[in-house]
Amino acid sequence: FSHQHLANLHRPGKIDGLRLQQDADGTIRLAWAVPPDNGLRVTHYTLTCSADGGASWHECMESAVPNASIGASLLRDGMGYSFRVAGVNLAGTGPESDPTQPAGKAGDGTVFLAAGAHTRDLNSAGSASPVDE
Repeated sequence: FSHQHLANLHRPGKIDGLRLQQDADGTIRLAWAVPPDNGLRVTHYTLTCSADGGASWHECMESAVPNASIGASLLRDGMGYSFRVAGVNLAGTGPESDPTQPAGKAGDGTVFLAAGAHTRDLNSAGSASPVDE
């Protein structure tokens, strides 16, 4: 009990303010604030995505910094994706952020963000794998 309790106390806190931006080349950028580390430095972040309105989620990438990019070539035509992110440290994975509004690629290949998505210019780093369901 006490080992599990301590691990839960030191996992990163919940990430607030996950933001989306679309670049002219169709890249979707995600950015977030560093969560409370609860005594142990955040080592990386995991991003999960859903293409079915949140019914199911799977890991789509990891990032060493609090922002990431998902290239348009990694998105399937006609699909809208929601994203969540969680901080990870030596104690484990913290709670996931609230999901974003859908973003994705329309049937004609154009990338879209949902109305109200954040459009601030962001720098990015991270590695992505194809986003499939």
